[in-house]
Amino acid sequence: MLGLVACEPYPGTGSSSSSSSSSSGGASDGGASSGGSSGRRPINAEKLCSRLITECGQAVTTETCQRQFTAILVTGACADALASASCADLTSSTSPALDTCFPPCSGTLASCNGDGSITVCTAAGTTNVLDCEEACKADGARVYSGTCGTSFGAEISDRPQCWCR
Repeated sequence: MLGLVACEPYPGTGSSSSSSSSSSGGASDGGASSGGSSGRRPINAEKLCSRLITECGQAVTTETCQRQFTAILVTGACADALASASCADLTSSTSPALDTCFPPCSGTLASCNGDGSITVCTAAGTTNVLDCEEACKADGARVYSGTCGTSFGAEISDRPQCWCR
C-alpha cells in the first residue's frame, strides 16, 4: 500500500488515556505545519482506493483502504500528482507524487493547526495533515471533541492529538 501512512492509527484515536500510545506520529521539525491546513481539501479516498485495488492490485479491502485515507487533507498540487501517478509511484515508499503530497519529515510531536486539523510526522517519516473530525469517525465512528492539543478534560497526553469521544 502507499508508503505515506504505514497503517498507523490517527492521532487521538484508540485509547484516550494518558499513555503515549494514544497518539501516533509527530510534527515535522521543519515547519511543515506552519500555515495549518489552509488550501487543503479532503483526499478523494474513494477514487484513490478504487485505483489502488482495481488498477494497482493492492490486497486490501475497500473499507480498510478508505478508513486509512479518509481523514487526510491534501493540496491541489497533491491531488493532481496522485491523479496522474502510476501504480509504481503510488505503491512505492518514495516517488515524486508522494513527495509532493507527503514531504519527508522527522520529529516526535504533532502540531495542531487551529482549524480542526493536525499535522503529524508518521513513523514512516512522511508529513500528513489530518482532519480531526474525519480521523475520529475513522476510529470506530467516534466523535471529535473539538479539542486538539495535549489535554482534554482530565486526560493528558505527552503530545498534541485530536481528542475523540
